[in-house]
Amino acid sequence: MCIFLLSPAGLANPTAVSSSCTDTSKQQQQQQQQQQEQQQHEEQERKQHQHVDHQQQQMQQQQQQQQQQQQQQQQQQQQQQQVNEGLRVETLKTATDKLLKNYQQEIDALTRRAKTAEGNFNALLHLLLQQPDLMVILRDLEAAAARRSSSGSDSAAAAAAAAAELERQLKLQQASAAELEAKNRHLESECNRQGDTKFAGVSSEEFKAKALPGCGEAFEQLEEEIGRARDQSITVRQLQQQLQQQQLQQQELQQHFHQQLEAAVAEKEQVVLKQIAGAGMQQQLQAAQQQIARLEGRMLQQQQQFALVSHCSSSSNSNSSRSSSSSSSSSSKCAYRRMFLAFVFSV
Repeated sequence: MCIFLLSPAGLANPTAVSSSCTDTSKQQQQQQQQQQEQQQHEEQERKQHQHVDHQQQQMQQQQQQQQQQQQQQQQQQQQQQQVNEGLRVETLKTATDKLLKNYQQEIDALTRRAKTAEGNFNALLHLLLQQPDLMVILRDLEAAAARRSSSGSDSAAAAAAAAAELERQLKLQQASAAELEAKNRHLESECNRQGDTKFAGVSSEEFKAKALPGCGEAFEQLEEEIGRARDQSITVRQLQQQLQQQQLQQQELQQHFHQQLEAAVAEKEQVVLKQIAGAGMQQQLQAAQQQIARLEGRMLQQQQQFALVSHCSSSSNSNSSRSSSSSSSSSSKCAYRRMFLAFVFSV
C-alpha cells in the first residue's frame, strides 16, 4: 500500500516519493516477519510450558498414587495392629477372668475353712469350759503315782533283801563245795600215797584184803560228804530257781506298773487334749510337763532298783536286758507323749 503525500516539495520531486514508499513496505514486511517469529517463539514456549505442565501433572499423579499406596499400607498396618491389640486384649481379659474366678474360689474356700475352724474352736471352748481343772487331775495323778511308787519301792526293797540273802547262801554253798572237793582230793592223794608205800609189790587181792578195810571208814566219810555236797548243790539250784522266779515277778510287777502309768498318762492326755484353749493353758502345760518329769524320775529310780536286783545273778542277764529294753521303750513313749503335748499346746 503506497500513500502519496502531496506537498509542495513532492510536487516538485516524484522520485523521492517512490523511494519512501518502498522503505515503508520493507518496514512493514520486517514487522510482519518479526511478528511471525514472535508468534512462533510464543508457540514454542507455549508448547514447552504445556510439556512441562504435563510432566508436572504426571509427577503429581505419581506422587499422589504413592501417597495413596502409603496411606493404604498404613491403614492396613493400623488395622492389623488393631486386630492384634484386640486379640491381646481378649486373651488378657480371658486370663484375668480366670484369675479372678480362681481368686474368688480360693477366698470362698478360706472363708469356709475359717468358719469351720471358728465353729470347731467354739465347740472346743465350750467343751473345755465344761471340763474340770487340770491341776487337780495332775495332783491326783501324782499322788496315785507316788503311792504306786512307794508300794513298788517297798516290794523292790524286799526283793533286793531276799536276793542278797540268796546270794549269801549261794556263796556259802559254793565255798563248802570247794572245801569238800579239796578234802576229797586230799583223801584220795593220802590213800594213794599210803597204798603205794605199804602195799608195794602186793597183788591186787592182797591189796583189797589189807587196804580196803583200813580205808573203808575214810571212803564212807567221803561218800557222806559227797552226798551232802550234792544236797547242797541241789539246794543251790533251788535257790537259783527261786531267785529267777522272784526276778520274773519283779519284772511282771514293773511291766504292770508301767502299763498302769501309761494308761493313766494316756487318759490324762485325752483330758488335756480336750482342754487346749486360752493363754493360761501354756502355764498349765509347763506345770504338767514338770509333773510328768517328776513321775519319770521316780520311774527311773524304780528301774535302777530293779536293775540292782536283776544284777544279783549272772544267769539273769538276759532277763535284765529285757526289762531295761521295756523300761527304755516306756520312757521313750513318755517322752514322745510329752513332745506331742508341747506341740499341741504350741499350735
